Amino acid sequence: MNGSTVGRRGGKQREVDAGAEYLGAAPELMLGDAAGDVESIVTEVGMDAVAQEAFMNDLLTIIVASNGADDETPSVPVGVNGSFIYLPRDIPIDVKRKYVEVLARAKKTDYDQTLDIALGERMNKLTQRHVLKYPFTVISDPDSRGHQWLREILAQRR
Repeated sequence: MNGSTVGRRGGKQREVDAGAEYLGAAPELMLGDAAGDVESIVTEVGMDAVAQEAFMNDLLTIIVASNGADDETPSVPVGVNGSFIYLPRDIPIDVKRKYVEVLARAKKTDYDQTLDIALGERMNKLTQRHVLKYPFTVISDPDSRGHQWLREILAQRR
């Protein structure tokens, strides 16, 4: 779902479906291998501490999607430094960026298993697939750097 809005700091913003963004490398692993290579993501937002604090307290409008599971809670608990909020699902809500970061880092890794017979030996290949634990969409972000920031957070492994 793509639309555009104008943020308070100027510039056109578009919605960001966090679940459709790159969620970090998902290498194929062989049974017995280590967790794979380390992926380095460089962040370029670059702000001093005061600007970073203001940026993290910007209000974003998001929707936390429901997954339709029977055991799903009607709201998602999100905490930052001991301060918790509960985000209702499937309705637009204004929330500080620092809580959106927690949602963006809440990922789970599923594995697909493939048995391959190569050179007369059975090989067990595992392929990682990263998904958001609580998929969400950013409807509006007042800062023009917000989209890049979110993409960088989503691309990190944790």
